[in-house]
Amino acid sequence: MQTCGAGLPVAGSGTNGGSLVLGGIEPSLYRGDIWYTPIKEEWYYQIEILKLEIGGQSLNLDCREYNADKAIVDSGTTLLRLPQKVFNAVVEAVVRTSLLYIQPMMGAGLNYECYRFGISPSTNALVLGATVMEGFYVVFDRARKRVGFAASPCAEIAGAPVSEISGPFSTDDIASNCVPALPLNEPVLWVVSYTLMSVCGVILLILIILLLLPSRCRHLPRDPEVVSDESSLVRHRWK
Repeated sequence: MQTCGAGLPVAGSGTNGGSLVLGGIEPSLYRGDIWYTPIKEEWYYQIEILKLEIGGQSLNLDCREYNADKAIVDSGTTLLRLPQKVFNAVVEAVVRTSLLYIQPMMGAGLNYECYRFGISPSTNALVLGATVMEGFYVVFDRARKRVGFAASPCAEIAGAPVSEISGPFSTDDIASNCVPALPLNEPVLWVVSYTLMSVCGVILLILIILLLLPSRCRHLPRDPEVVSDESSLVRHRWK
């Protein structure tokens, strides 16, 4: 998937639009090598974030903070979404280094250039959305359980790329597992939820059937010694 837009076409260069290729890789849509990272969970395109840097300086956070409670690649999310603690550290670093991470806003009738901050806080995941993906050619490889990134030729200003990718990097200073352990992952929760709903549905159906069936009462033989109201009245009348 090639999502163009990072080249800021409002400034007169770059390209809007992009490309979606199903079932293969198109060499003309990227430059250099494709760098892959494994998919941790197939429910989403969940990956493992080891480190974040702003202006070449690491945020120096525990890598589990970046993956709380998951880190995913999602083209349907517009911004780069970060867990609150990570977001606060990024904003502080951006202010400290005087860097901008902005996204152009284009709309009908606007005769001026407008921008917004391309990063927002998140309560449940780190999401690499379109703000990040616009600078790369992204390969969603479910067959090999991996996601790949390569430089995109449409993310350029005056012929200079606005994004780059390189590697590999040393992970000696990184924790052995940056994905926090969860008691239950979301697929299991969905299975449990559907199971409980099915059980409730069966119980409700049984109750409805019992209510609709005609009641059958067995007439027990009367004890001759037992006097009913009717027999008492009759006997009293004849007396």
